[in-house]
Amino acid sequence: MEFFSWLQIMQTLLIPIGFSDTMDTAQAVAITYQRYWICVGISAGLFVLCLLLTGFGLYKLAKRAGLNHPWFGFVPILNTVFLGKLAGEAQFFGQKMKRAGLYAAIVEAVSVVYSVFFVAFDLYFLQFAELVPQTSELLGSYQGLEIDLQILPAGLRWICAFANSVWAQVISGVITVAQLALFCVLFLAFFRKYYARNPVMMTVLSALFSFRGFTIFAVRNNAPLNYDDYVRNRMEEMARRSQSYGPGGYGQGGYGQGGYGQGGYGQGGNGQGNSSAGAPEDPFGDFSQQHRGASPQDPPHGSPQDDPFSDF
Repeated sequence: MEFFSWLQIMQTLLIPIGFSDTMDTAQAVAITYQRYWICVGISAGLFVLCLLLTGFGLYKLAKRAGLNHPWFGFVPILNTVFLGKLAGEAQFFGQKMKRAGLYAAIVEAVSVVYSVFFVAFDLYFLQFAELVPQTSELLGSYQGLEIDLQILPAGLRWICAFANSVWAQVISGVITVAQLALFCVLFLAFFRKYYARNPVMMTVLSALFSFRGFTIFAVRNNAPLNYDDYVRNRMEEMARRSQSYGPGGYGQGGYGQGGYGQGGYGQGGNGQGNSSAGAPEDPFGDFSQQHRGASPQDPPHGSPQDDPFSDF
């Protein structure tokens, strides 16, 4: 969930690392609470924005695909499952994965629960903190807040011990890696279907940088296509262009007999030669109709709907 990613960034930018020597514990705690809630507010605003963009994007794609309950796109975690339905079959180290959206949603839910635990820990246990002198190579000597175990209730000390243990870091790392791996698999399958031009870039923006609301909303007008057919047609186009520079291009049919000589600007220059060749055939003509779900009313291939960022 993007909220906790934004919160982590905001905490790094806004919550103070140290306090002056003239400040007492009560003032330091009050400032920390104030800045923490500012971080929560900014993160919540960014999360709502991303959720709305994700919801509108998935809603439109789901309506075009004929899926039931398109409003699922507006529900956190459930929209990850819905994204998996739109993406279809995914690939994980060469193995087919039919429920990538479900698996990613489960890991996402676990990550949310784990993150909520630490947010609650930071907010609740801050009342048991006190200012103590600290030193670091970067900041030198300063005052920082630490939980005072002497005033901490005995029944809560195990929570504090766990939160500061190596096990907490290991569990957090495992959850992060699992979520990142499943999100990469899921988004790659999704964007290979809805933005075959550069699915890797869109996957990186969605899975690593928490911009999936913007990327999903950007491709909301794109019709699904078969990625393998798309790649094959691109290869055929490249092969066709390479052949044009061979015997039929700048050779016999180019600057020689069929180019600037007999069939080009010579005998058939701007007359027979140029007119008989005509404009190059569109290699994606049939492909755009068959695989992009185009109709006579749809915009042609290469129109603004092909560019997911045209609206921005």
